[in-house]
Amino acid sequence: MPRASMTADQIDSIKETILEKALQLIIEEGYSKLSMRKIASRLGVTAASIYYYYKNKEEINLMVRLKGFDMLHSMALKACAGRISDEDKLRAVIWAYVEFGVTYPDYYDIMFNLRTPKVTDYIGTELELIATTKLKPAARKTFYLVGELITALNKPTTLRDDDILYKTIQLWSDMHGIISLYNSNLIYQMTEDSRSILNRRIEKLLDRLVSRSAS
Repeated sequence: MPRASMTADQIDSIKETILEKALQLIIEEGYSKLSMRKIASRLGVTAASIYYYYKNKEEINLMVRLKGFDMLHSMALKACAGRISDEDKLRAVIWAYVEFGVTYPDYYDIMFNLRTPKVTDYIGTELELIATTKLKPAARKTFYLVGELITALNKPTTLRDDDILYKTIQLWSDMHGIISLYNSNLIYQMTEDSRSILNRRIEKLLDRLVSRSAS
């Protein structure tokens, strides 16, 4: 994978391919067993070639997670674009989160389930700046968007910031539970209509949130 004579688009394409292969390996074997050598083997190149594009597996993990959070936020923004009411926007964003979770389960796992380095693990390393200035804000963007919509739904009643934070985390944890059960096929073991169960649960969570906001 020499960099000579490559365009910026070609380099970006190779970097994306490296991330995809790394994600596959993390899902299959766990982050602890990920290595530049294994990634290179999947790509049919030498391990030295991977170092042209990424410093180490820690940077690769960081960039995979960053890509996932950017994908999630883009889906959320696209979903609520053109919506007028805050309730419609909130429902659209939540359903975008659900669709992201079930459409990209591997990304969902590395972002929210798997034991891989998080922002705080990069403190004091050469990747601290990227982790704190890029990954941390990216990881919070969709969360904050939901919080802002919950705040808007509760006007003119004024809720404290910690109340909004609690409501947002409560909603997130409830959604995460049902999405994780769905992705693991555990619901399917109880009923083949597992998507219907997922949809009903999300609608129930949204109805409860909206009705409490209106009360």
